[in-house]
Amino acid sequence: MSEEELLEACKLNEREGVDRFSIVTAGRNLSGEEFEKALSAFMRMKKECDIELCASMGFLNREQFRRLKEIGVDRYHHNIETPKRF
Repeated sequence: MSEEELLEACKLNEREGVDRFSIVTAGRNLSGEEFEKALSAFMRMKKECDIELCASMGFLNREQFRRLKEIGVDRYHHNIETPKRF
């Protein structure tokens, strides 16, 4: 989704009374450019909306987590549901 689409979805959820909005991606992690786009969208949401932000974007490094926290993302979900044999 584009940054504008994400922002509009966040605003719609806020109008509907939702407390929290998340960007969720598929795959193991985001490329540098993809991550920067997500950060930009989060920054706009934080500025233009009054809703809590969270993310689920696969594997991140310490610096990426720091950057998410700095811009206002306060929850992160990493969905690891794999059996031990895998």
